[in-house]
This record gives sequence, structure tokens and C-alpha cells, in this order.
Amino acid sequence: MSNFCNSEEKSAIGISYGRKYFENAEKYVEKNEYKEAVDNYLHSILSDRKNILSYLGLAKAYKQLRKYDKALKVLKKINIINPENPEILKEIAL
Repeated sequence: MSNFCNSEEKSAIGISYGRKYFENAEKYVEKNEYKEAVDNYLHSILSDRKNILSYLGLAKAYKQLRKYDKALKVLKKINIINPENPEILKEIAL
């Protein structure tokens, strides 16, 4: 039996960790602890780069921290990944 994971298993593990970080980030947002939320959203994205909700949460947390340039950069990136998403377009307009 091998101790090594195949790429599918590694992907599933990464997504699982990503989900945990995302859930933690959402809890920090509820408590208005945006710096901690940003850290967890970033970890979530590193674990699952396709999680649009993590990117969107990250952008919103940056906005709350008044880091508008970073928020806009994240929003533009996810708009490329998921164009014409009304929630992303709304956030870019704000």
C-alpha cells in the first residue's frame, strides 16, 4: 500500500481544506473581523482556485478594510473566470 496520493485524491483533500477555510472566513465576516477573514479566504483560494465564492468573499473583505485596489483586482480576476456574473458585476460597480 502506497503512502502517496494520486492527483484526484490530492484535489479532493485540497477542496476539503479549502471548504474549511471558507467556512472560517465566513464566521470571521459575521464577527466583522475582516483581517482574519482575508487570511482564511486566501487559504481557501490556495486550496481550491475554482471557488468563486472565496474570491468574492475576499473582495468584499478587502472593501471592508478599505483596500479598494486589492478588492478591484480580485473582482477583475474572477470576472475573467466567471464573466457576466451579476453579483461580481455589481461589486465592481460599487
